[in-house]
Amino acid sequence: MANSTFLFITRHLSAILIQESVFIREFNKEVAVGELHLEFLNQLFKTFAFPQSVLTQLDTLLTSIVNKLKSLQLKWETTSEDVGFFTSFYYFEPVVGLPIKIPKLRLFYIHINNSSWIATIGKSSAQKIHFDMTYNDFIFSINENVMKEFKETISDQINKLAGDQLAEIEKLISSKTVST
Repeated sequence: MANSTFLFITRHLSAILIQESVFIREFNKEVAVGELHLEFLNQLFKTFAFPQSVLTQLDTLLTSIVNKLKSLQLKWETTSEDVGFFTSFYYFEPVVGLPIKIPKLRLFYIHINNSSWIATIGKSSAQKIHFDMTYNDFIFSINENVMKEFKETISDQINKLAGDQLAEIEKLISSKTVST
């Protein structure tokens, strides 16, 4: 679902979303499983210059996500698909000197090589693995006029895709907050 969402937004919403910036970082490293979260978070958020307290909160959140995935008891070893994670948020950026704010969408997409993902499941914390991941960070301006024009169509498509499971999906992807 993450891969499809990422591709749909970046390839098919160009009339609504005007790409302003993209940052892609590769994480390709030999690392002990027990150190992976912190290495991962330090690489992912290097440019944010977060204090250690925020990285600790993010590590707790990441551990919670990993534990939820493990609790699903999926047979990760039998899949050949790479793993993707997607999240996005919108915000309003003030325009200097003007009383207006521009709507923006920021999205993050993480693509993890299948063999790297499988290697992290069920390994001892001291065991070294090769971890291969790509991290994408996009910022888009939202074309309000086009968005208004297609709002009903977009809403209908989301409801059509999600069907009766919309509430369940919203519960699964509900945002968590981190104090800075």
